[in-house]
Amino acid sequence: MTTIYPDELKWLNVTRAVAVRVVPIVGLVAFLADQACTNEPRPTRPPGVSEWSVSTEPYSVVGREGDPHLEFHHIAGVATLRDGGLVVADGASDQLRVLSRSGEFIRVFGRSGDGPGEFRGLAGIMTSGDTILAFDRPFRAAARFQAFREVEGFVWGTTLRPRDGSPSATPAAILSSLALVVMRGGWRVVTPPPEGTIARDTVTLGVVQLGGAADSQVVRWLGEFPNNAWFSYQLPPGGPVQRSMGLYTLGPSLVVGTSGRRVWIGDTGTGIIKVFSSDGSPVMQMQFPLPPRTLDEAALQRARAAALARVTDPDIAGERARINALYSLELRPAMAPRFTRFTAGVDNEMWVECFSEMQTAEHCAVVLDPAGRLVGGATIPAGLELRAVDRDRIVGVHTDADGVQRIVMHRLTR
Repeated sequence: MTTIYPDELKWLNVTRAVAVRVVPIVGLVAFLADQACTNEPRPTRPPGVSEWSVSTEPYSVVGREGDPHLEFHHIAGVATLRDGGLVVADGASDQLRVLSRSGEFIRVFGRSGDGPGEFRGLAGIMTSGDTILAFDRPFRAAARFQAFREVEGFVWGTTLRPRDGSPSATPAAILSSLALVVMRGGWRVVTPPPEGTIARDTVTLGVVQLGGAADSQVVRWLGEFPNNAWFSYQLPPGGPVQRSMGLYTLGPSLVVGTSGRRVWIGDTGTGIIKVFSSDGSPVMQMQFPLPPRTLDEAALQRARAAALARVTDPDIAGERARINALYSLELRPAMAPRFTRFTAGVDNEMWVECFSEMQTAEHCAVVLDPAGRLVGGATIPAGLELRAVDRDRIVGVHTDADGVQRIVMHRLTR
């Protein structure tokens, strides 16, 4: 049996649209503290590296039920502005929402549609000075790249159609030089691996400059890279499909990020990180600075139990079968993934988050400067998905047990 899978699903975290309700900040702090109370050891950092302090409790939580500007149904990205304000890309409404440094709503750009300043599947953003760069990933259509000014709004946009004979390209990240990191291809047929095994495919990545004339969309291909690991599992009997396929999050995967004019491409299995310039030239290759380790079996069992507890009846999608297969010993790799996410910080630094068996537990991050030198380390609070870093704060997304999303800010002392 074969199944149709879009390449972009490997890059886009799809979540259900949920109603946002108000939760007092003290309640959120209590939830985070509860998530942090695991038996896992405190994250480590390389010897001799300064530990930067991140406040355990958030100083600001943004999210309000009934307010169309502060309800977040699918946060596709968060970026900081030059004055300290925030831009939140809400994928459900296809809106860019500009907030003050403290989180008050200021203005909104964008909506669902096909015209200038409109999106079909808002999927990524970046800021450069007072310019907001954004792209969408429409279903089976060419993606669009658009630029907005912080106050004036829409400035210009273009459709991603390479004109040099290159195959179709799907955007994955944005560079500050008005360029996109793209992956070759769109929808394709994927054959699930045999049950009880994992398979890892490959992906071709490139860079395309979009700031010039429309006919200058030439992709500079960076090469082919090992992509994500997948596994197949049996679904409960009685349904139309007997076998399905899932992303193997305990195995090796590809991580891509940008900081300024540089593209960072990492393999979580080997710990190798390759860096390219915005013109596609290789800059350097490095090894993730923390040593490899085995997976913590006790932590995995806690993660499995927590995941199963979140499944509601009727289990139409066979979620219990997927979770049980994901955590089965038969698939277990010898070593844990080395890291999970890249997030750009100030001065083009890159924050690399360490892997944690419990996604809701606190975990470490190491910070690399543009030359790849290790300049700091920090502990990311429990339950926080890191999305942006300033000089004195980190900004992330918190999703509670009901699937409610909020913007959360923690103080950072370097």
